[in-house]
Amino acid sequence: MIRGGLFVIEPWMMGGEWSRIGCGGYNDEFECMTKNPSAQAGFEDHWANWISQADIQQIKNYGLNTVRIPVGYWIVDGARDASDPYAKGGFKYLKQLLRWCADAGIYAIIDLHAAPGVSTPNQQFAGKSVSDADVGFYNEDNFGRAKYWAWNITTSKVNDPDFAAVFAIEALNEPWTKSSGSPSNKGLITSYYPTFHTTVRDTEEKLGVKCSNTGSPYKRAMPFGKRASYTDCLNIVYMAANWGSGDSSTFLPSLSHVIFDSHRYFAYSEQGSAADVLSNSCNTAVAKEDPEPVMIGEFSLALPNNDGDFSQDNTDFYRKFFANQAYVAEQGIGSTFWTYKCEVGASWCYTSAVEKGFIPTNAADGKNGNTC
Repeated sequence: MIRGGLFVIEPWMMGGEWSRIGCGGYNDEFECMTKNPSAQAGFEDHWANWISQADIQQIKNYGLNTVRIPVGYWIVDGARDASDPYAKGGFKYLKQLLRWCADAGIYAIIDLHAAPGVSTPNQQFAGKSVSDADVGFYNEDNFGRAKYWAWNITTSKVNDPDFAAVFAIEALNEPWTKSSGSPSNKGLITSYYPTFHTTVRDTEEKLGVKCSNTGSPYKRAMPFGKRASYTDCLNIVYMAANWGSGDSSTFLPSLSHVIFDSHRYFAYSEQGSAADVLSNSCNTAVAKEDPEPVMIGEFSLALPNNDGDFSQDNTDFYRKFFANQAYVAEQGIGSTFWTYKCEVGASWCYTSAVEKGFIPTNAADGKNGNTC
């Protein structure tokens, strides 16, 4: 399950909440806080109230066991610079969320969703929507700021009991793809990923945590509620090669305790018939890419249109559509749905999809009824 919309907001998914924060009419957090810095109070209220401990318990009641928490680099004070206008103070609310996760027995992945300098153009999730020419992440200065973020999160994992639920750290969400006509994301594969990896492992080693390089490359996590007592290292998550930004494994110093993240959306591709969609949603290759293990870090029930057979009154279709994607995810190591809570209905909001009967109340039944 993804806790999208808490620390990184895409206004198109939650326009009402965006206006309540004080950002109505602004495209992204950078623009809002630049033009209306008084929205700081609105962000603090949002962090305090958008997700509650009851929500985490509801996730547990749904039979889910993992949350992926997208954050901006600016949640760590030392990773931001003096010119960054983003709202301050989110870190204490991250700690609160993680305490709730640990209390409920829910594991957490902390995902660097928005990187210094912006890593992907024309995206609200980057914190600032910029043109291709203004993408600024891919240089050693901004790589260094992201690695400071990694050092901070890793140190917190070892030293801060509030981070007991954290079992993985994600290096970068959806980096700029090497699509035709776009400049290369220079240094992502050759420099950023391997040095991010080294930052996490060196930090752990200096703090007394040894990373086992034997057995399965994927290891779930550490006991909850124990301070600096886990005996194995964080899993590090990188985007899978099928994302299109290159093979992230190429220059990594080790594949031990590494996970590859594949995002699977049908909302941005040719739709076809209902039978076509159900057939395509059974393609297991996305979860079995080499190297493994692969998680489906983002998926939804959204489609290009909701006409005819795709009407949201067609519960049977959407139940099968979810079941197929749940089945495919189990061919890897699991999935997290985008997103738990939003304001745009059951295609994107897990809670709304459960209410409409598209997703069963017990996630263990998720693949039942699949057409694969």
